Amino acid sequence: MSDMSATVEPTTKGFAVCGYEKIEYDFEFLDGVFNTANPQLFQLYSPWGRCLAVMDLNIFNLYGNEMQSFACAAYRRNTNYIRIPTTVIGLIDASVSIKVAVNYGRYKNRLGAYHAPSHTFLDFTFLRSLPVAQIRNGFAELIKISTCAHKDTYDLLEKYCEQLINTGFGRSDDASPEIKEVADKICRAGIHEMLKLETPNLHEIMLDRVIAYGHTWSPLHELVPETPLRHGHAISIDMAYSATLAHIRGLLSSEEHARLLNLFSRAGLSMDHPQFDAPLLEKATAAILKTRDGKLRAAVPVNPMGDCVFLNDVSHDEMVAALEEHKKIMKSYPRQGAGLEAFVDSSDTGYTMNGAPVENGNGQNIPLNGVENAKLHASGPEGVDGLQQDSSSDDDYVVSSSKTNGHQGKGILSDLKEKANGLQTQIAKAVTVESQ
Repeated sequence: MSDMSATVEPTTKGFAVCGYEKIEYDFEFLDGVFNTANPQLFQLYSPWGRCLAVMDLNIFNLYGNEMQSFACAAYRRNTNYIRIPTTVIGLIDASVSIKVAVNYGRYKNRLGAYHAPSHTFLDFTFLRSLPVAQIRNGFAELIKISTCAHKDTYDLLEKYCEQLINTGFGRSDDASPEIKEVADKICRAGIHEMLKLETPNLHEIMLDRVIAYGHTWSPLHELVPETPLRHGHAISIDMAYSATLAHIRGLLSSEEHARLLNLFSRAGLSMDHPQFDAPLLEKATAAILKTRDGKLRAAVPVNPMGDCVFLNDVSHDEMVAALEEHKKIMKSYPRQGAGLEAFVDSSDTGYTMNGAPVENGNGQNIPLNGVENAKLHASGPEGVDGLQQDSSSDDDYVVSSSKTNGHQGKGILSDLKEKANGLQTQIAKAVTVESQ
């Protein structure tokens, strides 16, 4: 819900407009949101007279961070929606923001908007059915926020790391009451801290963002491997490297540096990758400078844990030297810093429906974990444009150097028109069925 107040004043050249928008939206903790014994969801949408959801191949063609939310932002420019995240990343991180986006061709979250939900249900019982790999994936986001903004949560993550991951944050049948209580405390504190940091900057006007820790070099690196990294693993590599950079600069003590790296290792999160190298750092830095108005703005942890600073004066030589030191340190860790189940599969790309392959419209099955599909659809909540640079343009970053896949050759406008027509047809069919 939003309210707008504005003034219009004549000037010598025309008119000056000054407007302010008040945005209101709520978060509600509710176990069993789809349980018919809980009326809260129905009570929210019933005043609208109908609740329409369209599920077809367009979902898989576009994909992205917030497919359904972006559709609501685009349809009549301001359609209400209710957000119900179902993963750790969704519950802790993505649901806190009002950013909505979809991928375009090979571009990561290239099309999007700022569109707040009317209400968000936070139902942690979804974690009961989540694979351990996805629990671990979301654990990285909690390390991110606690390392730079909430020491008490960091201490709890460190104390209960393995138990939290193995019990789905206290939601598995064999989880003890203590673990569930600790997990709920961690998740509530993490969401609260994220909201306190995000809400004063909903449209990301301020570019020094604490929650961008781990998101300086990872936007490019996430999609570089043949099968992309999971978002949590990509940002963990970035965070671990950033911590080493901070340690070398004297901002993070040896003890705190080791504590953080040990936490990543215990969680099974990646801290290094063979393709996280000097050329990648150079390309990723060039990409993020464009996103952050010409400054690096790299968030790094400092003493004491639970705070951070932003670095803008890191030369490429310093980055490379820190990388070399980081890789030396990684040799002493299990798997030399590699993570467990670090790469995306069909649980990330969305290319399954009730466990079965999805048809591509021509009667052929789309591979559940095809490399090209994974590259095309791997996407994390930050959605920063920072992919491999195409030599034909200084402004566009793509996964590969080719820009002539099935849609891009027709141009973005014609492609969007085609998809909009398809969506309009589906909506018309749904409305017809509803009226019968």
